[in-house]
Amino acid sequence: MISVKARVRIVWIFITNGVMLYEKILPLIPHGASLNRLDMWFFEGVLSSLVLVCGLAAEVRQSRWAKYLNVGFYLYSGLWGVFGVIAASYGWFGYTNESWIYFFLVGLPSLLVAVINYFLYR
Repeated sequence: MISVKARVRIVWIFITNGVMLYEKILPLIPHGASLNRLDMWFFEGVLSSLVLVCGLAAEVRQSRWAKYLNVGFYLYSGLWGVFGVIAASYGWFGYTNESWIYFFLVGLPSLLVAVINYFLYR
């Protein structure tokens, strides 16, 4: 028998991982202009999508690895967003001053989801 907390967690994981999968897969679909998709962002999108799918599968199977996959992915994504805000504010890697908004809007919700996932797995 699955507890109520486990049911809430699985619904939450399906929603958050589903939204993130949509956000990661959408840029991978060619829009006709450029079919040369073998760049760094293509591989980043594919690898992160694989981690999200593995997190969903591990959650369905109630594996102990589900906690590490689902919390770790969003923690990584959130910390990458924090690093992006810092890099954009100092102009590192050619980021403009307006780039920090993107990193902030991606990083903050990811950190929030990581914290919620952590408490759901306790």
